[in-house]
Amino acid sequence: MMRLVLSLKSIEAFLEKNEDFNIKLVEGNTTYIIDRLRMHQLHFCLTTLDYLDEDMESILLQSNRHSLLIKKGHNLNKDQAVDLSTLSSQRLIYSEGLFKLDSFLKNNNLNFKNVVSVETIGTAVRLVKKGLGIAVLPKIYASNYTDDEVESLDIKQELNGPDLYLSYMKSRHLTLVIEDFMNRVEEELKE
Repeated sequence: MMRLVLSLKSIEAFLEKNEDFNIKLVEGNTTYIIDRLRMHQLHFCLTTLDYLDEDMESILLQSNRHSLLIKKGHNLNKDQAVDLSTLSSQRLIYSEGLFKLDSFLKNNNLNFKNVVSVETIGTAVRLVKKGLGIAVLPKIYASNYTDDEVESLDIKQELNGPDLYLSYMKSRHLTLVIEDFMNRVEEELKE
């Protein structure tokens, strides 16, 4: 499930420049989003998969690493990367769709007090906000969910993926306004 919150900066800039346009943000699993793109119901999409189809273009925006999402005020040292092996007394929350994390935990013999597996990243974030545990999430998601209640920390272990791509149909004519918005999104997410 692709759950990415674009910063208000790119949406706000688009709306200020294009007062007569509306924006519709669509969320869903990758198959749903790509189907909408192929049916020309979307101008472009953000996915975690690189599509090599002849009729589609995918541009790598970010290679992604995982990070740790914690409730503000947690006693972890925020000045250095966190070693997951030191967190065995913690409750780990993660989205079960992150299959790389499952195998990573097993391969590195990492154990936690409890493991709470959830279906969506949003649920993981809500549990962290309630103080029910720590979450290992792809950095792109963790940094987008950071607010006054939670913060994202780097982890010492190298746990990569999923990468983020901007995808669109090659044959679809895009207006200059849409191309400009795509470029803004691309620039923002490559930062």
